[in-house]
Amino acid sequence: MLDVQHLLNWSYLRRTVDGWLPTKTYALNLDRQSQFKKVNGISFNINTGKIKFLLQVAQSKEHGLFDANDVQEVLTKGITNSLFTLDQPAVEFPSHPFQEMRYGPSSLSKTNFLSTLLHADYLLKMISTGVEVCSGPPFQIRDASDGFMKRLPEWLQEELKPIDERNDCAIMNSVHRFWIEAGEIAYQHQFDENNNIITYYLDDVPMHVKKQLMQYDEQGNLIDDVSELDDDHSPEGEFTQAFTRYYDQIGSYFPELLRLKELLKLGVLLLFIRSTFENIQKYINNINIEFHSINDYLQRIRNQITYPCETDSEINRIFNSCLSDQNISYSQVPYEQINELKTKIRSQLIEADKSNLKKVTEDICEACHCAHQTATIKTLVLNWLLYNQKVELISFIVHSLETYKREQYSSLGDNCLYGSPS
Repeated sequence: MLDVQHLLNWSYLRRTVDGWLPTKTYALNLDRQSQFKKVNGISFNINTGKIKFLLQVAQSKEHGLFDANDVQEVLTKGITNSLFTLDQPAVEFPSHPFQEMRYGPSSLSKTNFLSTLLHADYLLKMISTGVEVCSGPPFQIRDASDGFMKRLPEWLQEELKPIDERNDCAIMNSVHRFWIEAGEIAYQHQFDENNNIITYYLDDVPMHVKKQLMQYDEQGNLIDDVSELDDDHSPEGEFTQAFTRYYDQIGSYFPELLRLKELLKLGVLLLFIRSTFENIQKYINNINIEFHSINDYLQRIRNQITYPCETDSEINRIFNSCLSDQNISYSQVPYEQINELKTKIRSQLIEADKSNLKKVTEDICEACHCAHQTATIKTLVLNWLLYNQKVELISFIVHSLETYKREQYSSLGDNCLYGSPS
């Protein structure tokens, strides 16, 4: 009995001092520092490894449906789906006053997610019967219309009137079970190529109230009666259709219903995280920088520069060009001036070679994400430019790029594995 009392007195829902649901709507009792209204989606930054949960902050506590604790609960418990039902006691306990709570997965145990499932389902059952059960022993009952149903406008109360108050209602030999079922959650996928960010946006969760006719088997257990066709025009059918049609409006008065939708969406985000992690692992295991693409990259650089500039032929070419520009013949220049001018030209070409070597080295380091190994790259680049020895340079670049990509994606993979939002 204490267990039942504990389950009914969920801290997120306000009750009167004597254990009844209040006749007006109150905000959920969430963490005041991190209240959210809606789950919009999730993004993965490949460059930084950060995961960002796209959650709409509640502007006031009246609009809060979940908090950071709920996000953490879904991630740590691994809740991606849920199943909940309140079943009749076994046939050997015909006078048992309580129903049996069944749920899955087992990680839901002792979570606020499970409490949400319970109270959403229990609310549905109380509305369908028109009976409210007090949360404290001896668990008295009263007409729901005298209690929590007063929250609703009259027209919505009429739409949700109990089964036995509807026309053509046949209570005898007509046992039904009712449950809330989420439809498929649609989403959109975007990839920002400039910033290397993958984003998923979630649509709203379509919620449906379902019914199923029941019958007793030979042992006296209640089981689904699959022999009867579903009658949408029955009192039960009209009730489930009305609850489905006005689910969000009802949720505005009973926020546990809207909260359930957002918790289900958090589970979808976890599926995205797991899927992204699996794809990252596959990508990391298959990283392969092609040798020929690096060779082509180096060839494009080589075509744009002259190295070395400081050669005897280049010095003589520049020297003769200077004489020609001044209309001076070689024989007219004193030997000392020839040496002086050629020495000056050589110095300028040496500086040009240093500048080109430095520039090429820096460009390769930046492109290959290996700035911490500038000295090594500089030596390899020099050997390539002077002696066309590029195999070792290409191998080094390939290794650097593969290492960078593994580290880059591993950072995001670790965040996916441990569910670390930014």
